[in-house]
Amino acid sequence: MTLKYGSTEGESHFEEMIAARQIVQQIVSHGVSQKTIIKLIHLLSLELEDRDLMMSVVELTKQAVSGPVPGVLEEAEAEADASHPFPLQTIAEKSAFSVKKKIIV
Repeated sequence: MTLKYGSTEGESHFEEMIAARQIVQQIVSHGVSQKTIIKLIHLLSLELEDRDLMMSVVELTKQAVSGPVPGVLEEAEAEADASHPFPLQTIAEKSAFSVKKKIIV
């Protein structure tokens, strides 16, 4: 019989994800606006240890408050396949991919 002490890496990750989701649910339950959510993301990004990631998120939140990320939506609209049953979904997916790509790079 093998005794297990503590939690595995997978269990710890799962517990962290549950805690993060509970925090999000608590915030959303207060009926915050989209602008407030963006401000919260901005403030939380300042706590990141990875400076490059922090700077990317800060820049994205600034752009989100001042308007859409220039060129992202236009590129997605131009590339969206007209035969796709949900063209807006395609645009949203491509826009999200572009934003993720900017964060990663």
